[in-house]
Amino acid sequence: MTYLIVAVSITALAISIVGSNAHTSSSHGMPVPGESTVYSTYDGIAASFPGNELTAPILPTTRGPAGADDLLFQNLLSAEWAVFSFYQQGVEAFTSSNFTDAGFPNTTYSRITEIRDNEAGHLLIFQEQISNH
Repeated sequence: MTYLIVAVSITALAISIVGSNAHTSSSHGMPVPGESTVYSTYDGIAASFPGNELTAPILPTTRGPAGADDLLFQNLLSAEWAVFSFYQQGVEAFTSSNFTDAGFPNTTYSRITEIRDNEAGHLLIFQEQISNH
């Protein structure tokens, strides 16, 4: 539980740092968090976008010095992958009936998938902030 609280706190801090610098359109043609419904309407078991697409490291595409905040965003991206993977494993391992049988509300499983998809949006935000060199 402590790990989750720390991860959420780090994510909130990083998103506030990105602030107005966040891309309003994806340079890779990906759905944009806050503008696309893919992060709020997907309820499948398979990993949501970009968790199903972009698991490889982001490699430089040009020569030059790294961006001032690249190390920060690389580390935040690593933390987001850990949080995303945590929720993805829960979605894959359990069903809605597992939670209702344990006495949780019948919306628990769908809420977990929503959180997982929200974390996928964070993956894209940090991937887009890393410079191309």
